[in-house]
Amino acid sequence: MESFKLNKKTWSITAAYDLVLILISYILLFLWSLWMTSFLSKINLDVSALTEETIRDVASLKSFYYGTIISLFVLAIFLFFIWCFFKGILWSVILNKHFDLKYYSRFILLNLTCIPLFIILFFIFLLITQIINYLIFLTPALMQNNLIAVLITSLIFFIVFMPIIVYMMILPSLVYYYFTKKNDMVFSFSKMFDIAVRKIHLFYVPCLLITFVFVLISIITIPLRVLPESIIFLVFLLIFIFYIAWARMYIISFTESFSKNHHKI
Repeated sequence: MESFKLNKKTWSITAAYDLVLILISYILLFLWSLWMTSFLSKINLDVSALTEETIRDVASLKSFYYGTIISLFVLAIFLFFIWCFFKGILWSVILNKHFDLKYYSRFILLNLTCIPLFIILFFIFLLITQIINYLIFLTPALMQNNLIAVLITSLIFFIVFMPIIVYMMILPSLVYYYFTKKNDMVFSFSKMFDIAVRKIHLFYVPCLLITFVFVLISIITIPLRVLPESIIFLVFLLIFIFYIAWARMYIISFTESFSKNHHKI
């Protein structure tokens, strides 16, 4: 309940920054795809008609390969700095901190330092996905009743898989939160580990609640699917953005609450 008592203005502003970040990222990706399509059309080459051996011998494709690699690299850099900019402002607003060049530069370094964390989380995500897929595939084979099999697989997905995914998304958020609080990278990682890793058992119920709210929103918005696809996309995007903003505030209020109460493992 404390998450709903937080500043509604802050909630709205952070949701707006998330929305702008998504829109700018989409525009950049869209422009890049247009440029790549135009670049490919200029070499007058039907890629679908080429064999792998032929492609190696076509000199005109070299510029396309180099252009693709360079443009992807430049695009990734742009997206990275844009991500750091808006996320830095977002967390500064949440904690009522001043956003300046010093903070922004250190926030960039923080995100570079977080790359190993993102890689680890990505591989954990792949592993969990494979395990859940195996369980979902195995369950119907062991059950004679299809209805019970569907119910069990749904429970596995929403009670096990989704809370784990939510938890993995919480870890970087806590790093950002504690970094913005003290502007100290060592402090942010140590605090995240002390709270979210050592006390991981305390996060299951919040992650399950965040999952439940997501499922509830999905059910409530089913009637909206009669609208045109473009309108549905915009409505769902806005709802999702505000949902993320709420989940972020909820996790912050939760971690602050149990930190003050000195919960032990």
